Amino acid sequence: GVIAGASEVESGLAGVVVVEELLDAPWRGRGLAAAVQRAFVEQLPPDALIIGTIDAANTPSWRTARRVGRVIAGRWWFLGGRP
Repeated sequence: GVIAGASEVESGLAGVVVVEELLDAPWRGRGLAAAVQRAFVEQLPPDALIIGTIDAANTPSWRTARRVGRVIAGRWWFLGGRP
């Protein structure tokens, strides 16, 4: 698996943005994503703010986020249509 983050300011909050987290198919569904996120967080300063967005339809990522202790701090709605 791979997890990548970057120091950024997102919506006025300075923190570490989770850019991507990938697990190869044979490793999915085993609870490893939560372990990867915990290991990632342990490498950061104790007061670091972790920022990331999860698509509303991405149920596995929502479950992982809850297992790691992440909470909803904001929501975005993207409206379709023509400009």
